[in-house]
Amino acid sequence: MADPIARKRMALLGFVRPQDVAALKNKGIDVPNAAIRVEDSRVIGKKAKRHEGKGDALSEGDWRALSANLRRPKAVLLDKHNQTLLYVLAPQGAQAQRVVVAPAYTVKGEESASLRTAYWASLADIRGNVAGGQLELLDGSLD
Repeated sequence: MADPIARKRMALLGFVRPQDVAALKNKGIDVPNAAIRVEDSRVIGKKAKRHEGKGDALSEGDWRALSANLRRPKAVLLDKHNQTLLYVLAPQGAQAQRVVVAPAYTVKGEESASLRTAYWASLADIRGNVAGGQLELLDGSLD
């Protein structure tokens, strides 16, 4: 996104994979529209600046590759408390991109899947959340 100011514009990022829609349906979670949309504020807004400050923000190149990476995640998990999908992408050593997608989010009267946050996270932390019962592995591996 070339404009450095977040203006609440939406862009199509990709689609929730059919197997992820089916896994959510088996858990009683509806995905009314598989399109994953992202608001520009996730890339350049306050949340993005918070991740920059913590040193775990995605780079511009990471954001550009996100759509392709969502098609081939290392792992897909369910956050049991928030009922959101957590995609683990592009692992590099002990880190991987942690991308949280709400399966049903309404913006301007339109309901679709929505990227809520994306940042670099420790694979050990994600594994710990699985072991602690907060996350459930739906597909893939955290090895």
